[in-house]
Amino acid sequence: MRKLTIGSLKDSSRRGDIEIAAAPLDKQTFKVIKRLLQLEQNHSRYQIEVNKDQTILDAAFEQNIELEYKCRKGTCGQCKVKIINGRNLLTEANQAEEKKLQNLLNNGFRLACQAKGR
Repeated sequence: MRKLTIGSLKDSSRRGDIEIAAAPLDKQTFKVIKRLLQLEQNHSRYQIEVNKDQTILDAAFEQNIELEYKCRKGTCGQCKVKIINGRNLLTEANQAEEKKLQNLLNNGFRLACQAKGR
């Protein structure tokens, strides 16, 4: 069994090295990359950091960003947002989103109360 050292974890360009990360890392600086979504709601743009299993709406509240919402169940559609950048940071749309947004899902729209970080 090979002994792991800080150097062997850090330099992934050498053959046989192991890369371990709890969060996305910048391979040049080895700093954690923030999970930032860029989105738009009612002609206002926002940048929100979303964690795994956290809804966009909850992440916005934690960051003192006031998104419009009403029911928090995915039925009213008040929290509809357009994802400008970072779609890959979110889980697939659930049934509530598919029912409410239908064709808008393909255009980057999500419900902030339902869409969760991946």
